[in-house]
Amino acid sequence: MNDEIQAGQSIVETLGDSAVSRRRLMQAGAGLALGAAVVGRVGSDALAQDATPEAALPVVPPEVEQYANDWPVAQGDLAATRFARGGQIDSSNVSTLGVAWELPLTATSAWGAITSNPIVQGDTVYIVDNQGDVTAIDRETGSEKWKTTYNVATAGPNGLAIGYGILVSVLGDSATTVALDPATGEELWSFQLANHNSLGITMAPFIYNGFVIVSTEPGGNTKGNYQGGANGVVYCLDVQTGITLWTWDTVEDDLWGDFTVNSGGGLWYPPSVDSDGVLYLGVANAAPWYPTTEIQNDLATRPGDNDYANNLVALDPAQGKVLWNVNMKPRDLFDLDNQQTPIVADVEIGGEPAKIVITTGKHGYVAGVHRESGGILWLTPVGTHKNDGLTNLPDDPIEIFPGTLGGVESPAAYKDGVVYVACLNFPSYIGKVTWNYAPGLTYSDMTSNLVAIDAVTGQIIWDVALDYGIAGPGPVISGDLLFTGSLDGIVRAFSIVDGSQVWTSQTSAGLNAPFAIAGDLLLVPAGSIIAASPDSPETLPGYYPALIAYKLGATGTPTLAEASTSDSGDATPAAAAEGEVVVEAYDLGFTPNAFTIPANTDVTLTLKNTGVLIHDLVSDAGGFATSALNGGEEESITINLAAGEYAFICSIEGHASAGMVGTVTVE
Repeated sequence: MNDEIQAGQSIVETLGDSAVSRRRLMQAGAGLALGAAVVGRVGSDALAQDATPEAALPVVPPEVEQYANDWPVAQGDLAATRFARGGQIDSSNVSTLGVAWELPLTATSAWGAITSNPIVQGDTVYIVDNQGDVTAIDRETGSEKWKTTYNVATAGPNGLAIGYGILVSVLGDSATTVALDPATGEELWSFQLANHNSLGITMAPFIYNGFVIVSTEPGGNTKGNYQGGANGVVYCLDVQTGITLWTWDTVEDDLWGDFTVNSGGGLWYPPSVDSDGVLYLGVANAAPWYPTTEIQNDLATRPGDNDYANNLVALDPAQGKVLWNVNMKPRDLFDLDNQQTPIVADVEIGGEPAKIVITTGKHGYVAGVHRESGGILWLTPVGTHKNDGLTNLPDDPIEIFPGTLGGVESPAAYKDGVVYVACLNFPSYIGKVTWNYAPGLTYSDMTSNLVAIDAVTGQIIWDVALDYGIAGPGPVISGDLLFTGSLDGIVRAFSIVDGSQVWTSQTSAGLNAPFAIAGDLLLVPAGSIIAASPDSPETLPGYYPALIAYKLGATGTPTLAEASTSDSGDATPAAAAEGEVVVEAYDLGFTPNAFTIPANTDVTLTLKNTGVLIHDLVSDAGGFATSALNGGEEESITINLAAGEYAFICSIEGHASAGMVGTVTVE
């Protein structure tokens, strides 16, 4: 897409067929029988099931209807509107919100303690943290009912689903789906989807019509990220047994021709479904997504549009067959996924009923698409766009907006014909053979736009510029309010009428997980590091991760931990002895981030992780690296380098973007 597209302008008019792929794929033959529940292969797209699961289950899980006024699924409802149907909080009473209870969280990961959306069914709140541990919580008191511990790392956002009396969760790094008894936490079945060092599961499962939809994703494993040969595959499992009913490969043509280098596809977030039973999927990016000295400017390893990466896909759930697809970012160079859950909506266009689906993602565009034809009705850019339409890069790095951590990173919301999105503005600097996520920038340099869009025309109704980053908690709607959160740890409420801010509350952890609203309860997962914003207090609170339950009429306040002094980055640790260098990894960088050592001499480099996230220290140029360390851990390695300068980074995805970069000078 290019920088000149205007709000509401048709992508077809602007870009033509070369930039947007819309196709219908038809069923082609049957293949080898794979078992009682699985029959054959449909073209290159799926394993098809001719028979339904043995048990006669209702199409819509009973829990979704029974608890519709709570928050029964990750995106609020099966249409992914993120509108709290039973929400009692609005502008008339939001000032009476107070903390009813807090549940401390202990998990650690690259992105903090929790990145998932809570779900609420009746008197129970369910969460899964970033170690895959599932907890059931009493809705009224916040006390723990049960906890099932797995201690398996996940990159997130992950999440839960409950349907037909079964709770389904995912274990990120092991690419395993597990089913639990929602009353006790007892495991009922488990199924490992893949065994690839770069494949994991990062999405919340989706339960519908007796099946579970879950997908592998090649950026979803903390041990490896987008390594060659990792393609995301969507699995349809029988909810009662875990047996595979069909699979659909989100990547065409054997990873676009070079299986050894390319990877991509998969789902970060669950699909949605319409009243006709069609599934709508937002598919993640293709990789490699930036040029290196081995993969030159034209990305010759993956020619073409790279379907179905960055696509909106309409899928027949009975067979795993593609009905139509829209490629929102063909042959993406910059990791600009179309990863968000599509929103299903019924509107009127020209006085006639129209079925649409709304899609968005890190590319920073929002599109309204006709659900029956796959035709794009409108396309609207949000946030900052600069050089993101380039297909040929200069040698030296050039500023790209949205960057690899930018765009619509958070789920969108919908109510009464209006779409609400939060777009994160954070650049990357990418050139033909060199790149740098964001030199000198940190999370505190992020800005955002909160935008309301007419779902019929694509016209922007209002657009509010914010001087802080919204990186996960996208809008959730209750009454006439939108609730979001940001990395400064502040929960905020905005008017849906004009985007004006009406309420705030400071927490003691950064907010990068979506919220849930059930009745008079606002559930805020606070689990990341805090990055200062212009709204922050002079001294940021210390880190205290927790699930915070705000309630109308409650009188408590969030626990604010004592501020830490170890994250300032101002002090330079002295070498413990001659021939040794000590580097601290805190949660915004390294200290020192530049040091000098003698050439051709053994030097002990010790990395101490004094932060709360997982960090490592890696230098591709220097050929040295530490392991990934949890907070409080340290590791020493020996390096011996020829004279020169060697860059190093924290290789955990997104951490270099946040400023975790440095340089070793050898002389």
